[in-house]
Amino acid sequence: MAVAVALVSGAQAEPPSPPNPADHVPAETRPAAAVEQSKPQALPLYRSPLSEYRSYRVDEPLRSWKDANNEAGRLGGHMGHLTPSSKGGER
Repeated sequence: MAVAVALVSGAQAEPPSPPNPADHVPAETRPAAAVEQSKPQALPLYRSPLSEYRSYRVDEPLRSWKDANNEAGRLGGHMGHLTPSSKGGER
C-alpha cells in the first residue's frame, strides 16, 4: 500500500550524496604502487579438457557393462573422479 501511495504522489528516490572530497584521490596523484598493481597479469596456459580424449577404437574389444561397472567401483569412481590412490569405494 505504501509503495502505491509513493508512486501516486510522485515520490522519487533521493539522488546519491556526492563523495567526500577528502576521500577522493585523482588518478594522477595516486601512489606509484597503486599504478604498478593495475598492470594486467599474465594469463595461465590454456589446456583443453579434450586434450586427453580417448576416441573409440574399432580394434578394441567390447566389454560387458558389469565388468566396466565393477572396474569403476574398484577404482573408486567414474566420470573423471578417479584417483590412482583410491581403494575402491571405501569411505
